Amino acid sequence: MVQLGVRGYNYPEHLRIIRERGITLVPPEDFYTLGATKVAGRANTLYLTVDIDVLDSAFAPGSGANEPGGITSCQLFSFVRAVAPYVDAVDIVEVNPLTDTHSMTSAVAARLVFDFIVSASAA
Repeated sequence: MVQLGVRGYNYPEHLRIIRERGITLVPPEDFYTLGATKVAGRANTLYLTVDIDVLDSAFAPGSGANEPGGITSCQLFSFVRAVAPYVDAVDIVEVNPLTDTHSMTSAVAARLVFDFIVSASAA
């Protein structure tokens, strides 16, 4: 399992579980230093879950956890396009329309679905 864009932990035992199970963490800083395409190379997966709060709260105000320091929507779009040909199924979680400003988060989620479909079918 690879977790991308994790910025913090709700409970100390989360980090312990991650270490015990050999989960690979890719922090937001790697998106900035390596770029989305190289980060995508670390995630050989068949199922992709996009937790929308991987984005900086400036790009996803309608998410479950607004924590600063996330990746940009452009970086997430690039990542999804890069891994889409290798993914059999995808879901997007924690989009909350009740707290979304001007439907910004919903628009990002819709664009992710579109980019995934186009990129997966082009492969």
